[in-house]
Amino acid sequence: MFNKGHDLFHKVFPIQRLLYKIPAVKRKWEKEGTTPEEFDNKLFKDINGGLNILDAGGIVMMMLASFIYNPIIFVWKCFNPAIYFNVYLLIGSFIVAWIVTDLYISRKKIYLEYFTRYEQWSTTTKRKYIIITTFTFLASIAIFFFVILIKV
Repeated sequence: MFNKGHDLFHKVFPIQRLLYKIPAVKRKWEKEGTTPEEFDNKLFKDINGGLNILDAGGIVMMMLASFIYNPIIFVWKCFNPAIYFNVYLLIGSFIVAWIVTDLYISRKKIYLEYFTRYEQWSTTTKRKYIIITTFTFLASIAIFFFVILIKV
């Protein structure tokens, strides 16, 4: 998966090695028979609940909230240009996006099926989808600010 970037990050910033120098953490890990590498793999690379999966879920939720909020606020501004930013609509969009993300992606673990398909893709296909995902993410942020700042 995306372990190359993660491994490079931990070579530059060895968080688990610094944690291992704390005496209480070292004693606990020795008692449990855990090494810093096992802790790192469990914390970050676990596909059932690691931080990378939580980060990806948060990004999906943010993009979905943006896709809900942007068209509504754009149409609303067409009819009432005095509206600049509506916090309640933004919070409502995030609540709906959180419910959809939690119910349909996190609880059903749909992403596990995606991971098995992803590992079979060629490098060019992986790059294509990484570029598409990055563009969609950046476009959703840009459209969000465009809709807020537009004067109809």
